[in-house]
Parts: sequence; structure tokens; C-alpha cells
Amino acid sequence: MIIYEKVFLYVYPHLDAIIKSLDGCVMKRALHSFSDYSSALKQAENIVNLTNEKTLLLNLKDDLDDIISTFSPEDVKYFEYKYFKTKRKSYFEDFDFTSRQYFRKQVRLAKEFRKKLEKKGYTEEYYDNYYHKIDLLLQVEKRVAELEKMSYKNKKKDPNISMIKRCQKISKNIFAV
Repeated sequence: MIIYEKVFLYVYPHLDAIIKSLDGCVMKRALHSFSDYSSALKQAENIVNLTNEKTLLLNLKDDLDDIISTFSPEDVKYFEYKYFKTKRKSYFEDFDFTSRQYFRKQVRLAKEFRKKLEKKGYTEEYYDNYYHKIDLLLQVEKRVAELEKMSYKNKKKDPNISMIKRCQKISKNIFAV
């Protein structure tokens, strides 16, 4: 899976909060513009940029909602387990994440998710042109790239390392501060 797709999956459950915080940033910048000594034009450009970021994220949220709603509840459970991390452990009691089928299914779902993203117009080039400029997504992208690199090194050093442990490390560290 290409990194931008993982970034979208990791960020998806947090998009509402991110959009709401952007609203707050716009409001603060507008209300406290008197304490900013930059030119009015520069302040207005900053507010417009934040508004554009919000619009991009709103569109992304709508499109991801549409895409994820096309998956079965069982498939969404796989996304929830690996990327979203919003459910309690009890939600996964009957979930078999140790079998080879789990890993095959994750690969199949990743390919299917990528195809659906591409149908909506979200390609790597589109991501680089628009979403790569958003600081938060850039930070998440760097973390995902770092963790994948680490995971790959660990896999090379110890081929017996559990895939589950690598996935859990990656998901725990994505939003760690």
C-alpha cells in the first residue's frame, strides 16, 4: 500500500476533530489579528489557506465515508482493528487476527481501498498536489514512513517477528506525541 492511503486510513476517524480544530484556528486568527504584526494581506492569506485545508478535509471525509460504506461490516472491522483504533477490545473478542487469512484479507482490502480511492480521483499525484501541503497529514505521513521503514528493518533482521506486533507498534506510534 502506498503511504498516502495509509495516511487517509489513520486520519479518517479523527477528521471531524481536525476539521473542528481548523474552525477554531480560523476564528482565533480572525479575532486576534490585531496582535499579529504581519500585513493584513498576509493574515488574510493565512486564513484563506486554513479555509482551503478545511474544504479539502471535508471533501476527503465525505469521500472516505462513501468509500468505507461500500465495504461490508466485517471488512470495516479489519480497518477498525488495524487503522482506526476507536473500538474497545471487547469489540474484537470473536475476531481472528492471528490466522493467515487475516493477513491475506488485509492485503485484499488495501488493494480494494486503493482502487476505490482512485475511482474517486485520489491518486498519489493528487495527494502530493493538495494534501501533502497540510501540516498534520505531512506529520502523519512522516510517521507512517518511519514506522514502515522500522518495520521493514525488523522484518529483515528477524523473520519470525509477529506481523501483529509490527502492526500494533505502527498504530500505537502514529498518533503518539
